[in-house]
Amino acid sequence: MPIYKFDFINRVRVRVSDSKVRIGIFQTMVNLWNGTNHFAKSVYYDHITINIKTGYTYSFGRINLNKKKISKSIHNISYNPPRWLDIPKEALNHLYTLIRNEMRNVHGENVPDYKSYPIELNLPSLIWYVRNPYINPKVFSTIIHVCKSMINVNNRYYLNKFYVKNDCSDPIMQMFSNSKLPYVKSFKNIVFSRPMGLPVLFSITRTFKNKDLIRSLYISYEKYCNKVGWKSNIHIDFSGSIYKTLVKYKNERIIAAKLINFINNDHENNVFFTLRDMSRFYDRLISCDFDFSKKYSINELHDYLADTVTKQNCENEMISYTPDELALTTSDSTFSLVLPKDTHELINVGSEMKICVGSYADEVVYKMCTIYVVKQNDLGTPVGCIEMSGSAVKQAKGKNNKLLQNQVKDFVAKWVIEKELLIATDDLRGIA
Repeated sequence: MPIYKFDFINRVRVRVSDSKVRIGIFQTMVNLWNGTNHFAKSVYYDHITINIKTGYTYSFGRINLNKKKISKSIHNISYNPPRWLDIPKEALNHLYTLIRNEMRNVHGENVPDYKSYPIELNLPSLIWYVRNPYINPKVFSTIIHVCKSMINVNNRYYLNKFYVKNDCSDPIMQMFSNSKLPYVKSFKNIVFSRPMGLPVLFSITRTFKNKDLIRSLYISYEKYCNKVGWKSNIHIDFSGSIYKTLVKYKNERIIAAKLINFINNDHENNVFFTLRDMSRFYDRLISCDFDFSKKYSINELHDYLADTVTKQNCENEMISYTPDELALTTSDSTFSLVLPKDTHELINVGSEMKICVGSYADEVVYKMCTIYVVKQNDLGTPVGCIEMSGSAVKQAKGKNNKLLQNQVKDFVAKWVIEKELLIATDDLRGIA
């Protein structure tokens, strides 16, 4: 029987442009035959293409260059490659040197040396360096290390969440330049102390112009995210048209005060989902009759927009389910966990519970997520909603978008444990 062993890397070829990095790795495999001195060498070629602007990475199937016929099979492995794509250390050492040189050829001498960053040399962090060559090393390294401590359910880093547009300028100065704000040293100090908040600071500066309000909004989010954990909750896009509309009718000081009050007084970890859904609902409206000049709370505006979008998209569609999804339904003497049969039923659940689950109809129909409804058996009324992505629980809400309580939470906790599901939300804190 032959024994196959990858002996050495012949060479690494790197080509870099404003939008892509193409990496070619030539590696020799030696075939060793037991009991003889015979051996044969084959040269294999791995081809990886990284789109710097979108973050997508593609890996072509390994090609045996000894064969005359060459066929390629492409696999989209998204932004952060799985562990099997980890390339040899020798190739990485070649890569960082070649990529740095190519980036300097394209963008000039201000591109920092990758070696100046005290982080592990691996393909995900190297990709992030390519996408963000001008970010300060301290900020870069802090984000890398925090991301490594927050692996999500797919074992991928959160690095793609912190993408700063690579247009050859310092990201913080770029923020001030784009928003026409005067440079404020305290903003830079904030970013250096809590660099994970850089995306929300970018978003805030696209809507608000008063530097004191921006600082107050950022600090309130920093406190909020420090309370619930630095996860996806920080990535709230204030550049949505609804925030510009709010500022237009109420002025930014009033809107900032409303947002800060909402953030500081939220006790159910709903800030991210409420503000994100507000933006999404508003952008989907064909027309909006809401009087933005009247007195309202953030939750009231959210509920109005949710109801309006639901009425706008009232065409009923049947929802199909896979055997795995159907197998997760369950019940006991008090509660049942069921799947809505159509989008109208999902909308009715949202209206009864006063939550925005009805707006998830399209996502459910097109299998982007699955919604399970907890119903009380004796009354038949919905008392909880669970959003699932694969085998991971992404949200678990009760009436009025509050966390599940008492018997309902116990029922869901038992279900999660029995079905061996993953928990990807703070909504189920305390469940093992």
